[in-house]
Amino acid sequence: MSKTNTELDLKTNHWYGPFVGWLIIPIIVAFLDLLGAIIMVIFLNPSEINGTDLLIYYADVVVLPILIVTFIMMFLRKRFFTYLIIVYFAISAIFTIIFYRYGMKLDVFQLVMSIVWIIYFIRSERVKATFTK
Repeated sequence: MSKTNTELDLKTNHWYGPFVGWLIIPIIVAFLDLLGAIIMVIFLNPSEINGTDLLIYYADVVVLPILIVTFIMMFLRKRFFTYLIIVYFAISAIFTIIFYRYGMKLDVFQLVMSIVWIIYFIRSERVKATFTK
């Protein structure tokens, strides 16, 4: 029997299910932000910085626990992962706008990509099939 265009053959039962297809790109972006936030929080003393650097530091402090829980949920393949990653990209978009309001250059690419990834996680059949628990 042949498959129609409406039937999806999503093989998500493997351990590498979250890392297949387009899903890998937002995971890499979030992972790099997690590493950056860890480095920023560990190695910088907020009393030694000011201005927009302090704003970026506090943004990393806010994002760090969200990303840690997000990656735990991803490896457990919990449905809650999709909600957390959407929250993360929404916060990322909000911080981009806040940074712009405080005098930094508007990062249009990051803003647009955050919106694209939010839409992707809401509409993607692969995401729904991968994170079902």
